[in-house]
Amino acid sequence: MRNNEFTHPVSLREMLFSMNLLNRFNKSLRFLDLGRTEQAIEILETLVLDAAAQADQRCFIQASCVLGEVFFAQGKYDEAKPHLLNVANASFEDDLLDYEKTKAASLLRDNSFKI
Repeated sequence: MRNNEFTHPVSLREMLFSMNLLNRFNKSLRFLDLGRTEQAIEILETLVLDAAAQADQRCFIQASCVLGEVFFAQGKYDEAKPHLLNVANASFEDDLLDYEKTKAASLLRDNSFKI
């Protein structure tokens, strides 16, 4: 392969990193399906940080929503709230994320967050 074949190595690197984020997100969902919740949480927690660092807002919102939902289902409301707020306060306008935004808003309205 010649050196001049890669004219946009940064874009390629970003694309590969984004694919890695998606693969990890899908793996976390599979772990949840299998009842391996703690493993899914570990992946989602690092995924939220990595997506934020990479400025991949779609992945950040999706992972934050699932993580918030998992913590909420476990009754860990203090841990769920910041993730759900990340989703509800996101300015990203994409109809692909309507579910996440609606779900986060619904859970935040739940009485479990009231003291």
